[in-house]
Amino acid sequence: MQFIDLQKKILMLSVIVFFCSMANAEGDSSPSLNPQPFVKTTFPTFLGIGVQSYFFSQMSISLEYGFVPQPFYETIGTVAAALSGNSSYKDVVEAALSNNSLWRIDARYHFYKSGNDGWFIGLSYSYINSKGQAEIDSVLSAATGYDYTTLKNLLIAAGKSTSVDLDSQLSLLDAYTGYNWNMSTHTLLALHFGITKIISSDVKMKTGLSTFESTSAGKKLIANSETEIERIVLEYGLSPIVGVQYNYLF
Repeated sequence: MQFIDLQKKILMLSVIVFFCSMANAEGDSSPSLNPQPFVKTTFPTFLGIGVQSYFFSQMSISLEYGFVPQPFYETIGTVAAALSGNSSYKDVVEAALSNNSLWRIDARYHFYKSGNDGWFIGLSYSYINSKGQAEIDSVLSAATGYDYTTLKNLLIAAGKSTSVDLDSQLSLLDAYTGYNWNMSTHTLLALHFGITKIISSDVKMKTGLSTFESTSAGKKLIANSETEIERIVLEYGLSPIVGVQYNYLF
């Protein structure tokens, strides 16, 4: 896991260095920081705020914080279920993305000097942490392909919870292009579109049945289910994106 995290950091650093090299090649060799706060939404993966700064006139980097709203991750779950032909995937994907928070670092190269209108290309890396719940029969069915309705009914009869807790850490990579409009002296509007891909997934599952989880059969079922849920999220974690960003210029 540490090696994977290091790979992701190296990838993002390499992208930033590449964009900086492109901007520097245009002839402006002196960085100029001019922080611009903004609000931004990218459907279906992000809603939040951030700060964007320009370097070498045509390179910008932003740090963003926000979340994936419920209508967004419900859309992702619906698409995953439709693509897979398995309706139980909807609950699993939604549980893996619910109650989430998101950090993002974004790098853009602008095909124009700052202060003008024009096109840009960008790449962003996002880290999502979420804690959700799903019905045990949906999760186990999605993970194993078997019907667990009987198990759920037994839990109900015993007065036990039929939900499992999913603690997920996901990372996404966005590649996109867009266009900036300087609306006034102090406002900027940017529209963008592209594609996003979940590039890593780490899911931990708890049933609340400590006795069951401590048995060899329980440990095996939990481990296999976690692995399968991670596979589902990675396999169907690909989506087109479209977004809008509104900057305030000091």
